[in-house]
Amino acid sequence: MEYKEKYEELLKVHDQTLQELKVLIAAQEKAENAANSKHHFMSTISHEIRTQLNEILGIINLLTQHNPREDQMEFIKALKFSGNHLLMLVNDILDHSKIESKKVVFEHVVFDVVSNLDDVMNLYSLKANEKKLAFEFIKDPKLPKEIIGDPIRLNQILSNLLSNALKFTDQGNIKVNIKVLSQTDKQIKLEFMISDTGIGIPKEKHSNVFESYMQASSDTARQFGGTGLGLSICKKLVDLQGGTLSFNSQPGVGTTFAFNLPFGVTERVLELPKESSDDSSAIALEGKKILVAEDNKINFFVVNKFLTGWGIKVTHAENGQIALDKLKEDDFDLILMDLQMPVMDGLEASRIIRTSEDKHVCSIPIIALTAALISENQEKFTDLLINDYILKPFKPQDLFERLSKHVR
Repeated sequence: MEYKEKYEELLKVHDQTLQELKVLIAAQEKAENAANSKHHFMSTISHEIRTQLNEILGIINLLTQHNPREDQMEFIKALKFSGNHLLMLVNDILDHSKIESKKVVFEHVVFDVVSNLDDVMNLYSLKANEKKLAFEFIKDPKLPKEIIGDPIRLNQILSNLLSNALKFTDQGNIKVNIKVLSQTDKQIKLEFMISDTGIGIPKEKHSNVFESYMQASSDTARQFGGTGLGLSICKKLVDLQGGTLSFNSQPGVGTTFAFNLPFGVTERVLELPKESSDDSSAIALEGKKILVAEDNKINFFVVNKFLTGWGIKVTHAENGQIALDKLKEDDFDLILMDLQMPVMDGLEASRIIRTSEDKHVCSIPIIALTAALISENQEKFTDLLINDYILKPFKPQDLFERLSKHVR
């Protein structure tokens, strides 16, 4: 009898444990489904918002090239500022979503760090001059010309910190100091320090500066704009690359942000392309035949204006299937392929092109036009041998450089 009671008691415990396990599994599946739904939503909303921004900023860029009157230029500049500000907010939200879902992929490429830093600092030096702020940039003489890492993410961190310094500083100066902390045969650690003489951060707010959506005061967003995501994104991007980000700030005195990052070193000599003027590159593009697969009429209108302005012969396809039909009718030097189209999307069309038995067709350069999150399609780009991508909304110079690089 005693054994029977113990057996029944154990059976009850087993059933209860099994039931609890089922509840935990169901909760986990629910959480995973919610995460996937959130990521799918962010991907969809990313495409929709970027598509509209591409239209707006594309037409603004076109307007600036048609010699507007001085009074018209003031309106255009206001539109461009608002459009770029909206794009910055969208990028912050999307980057935050990618980091949360662990979709961030870091590049490990050899890049000219000196030239890269000079480009970033020249841009913010001009912006500082517009606000009548002194801008000082100090580089360690031991800084090598080239390193291995992710130049895009480095620029993103620097741009966020410099934008904040400019935003919150009305008088005085901004200083940027880049120093080599340590170096071995395989790794170099760099420190980046950005100081300003701005409004500063109250001591009671120091503990939550890097929290998402947090700002120094309740009226910061109203006065200065922003989502409160910039510093949170910087902190996570630095942490994920094995670095540290810290700050020191006093109200009315200013703020200093400092971060360090490890990079790889290389003995290979960086071969930089010979400098060439836009004119010579434009001549190289003149007469080239490019197929643009794009279903959005306004987006095609914007792209077409730039391409024809550079002397390129443009053929339009409204979806992937039409693009394949056009390839049978004519030879092209490059394809600009939108990824999301009706009937047949750009990825499927690219797959068919790459598996074509016609050697001229299967080797044609393909540049993807996309407003979606790149992390979702990174592996597909590699598998399909897509040569490059342009994220909407694109800058005319980015489009020009990619065409010049890949056109055959």
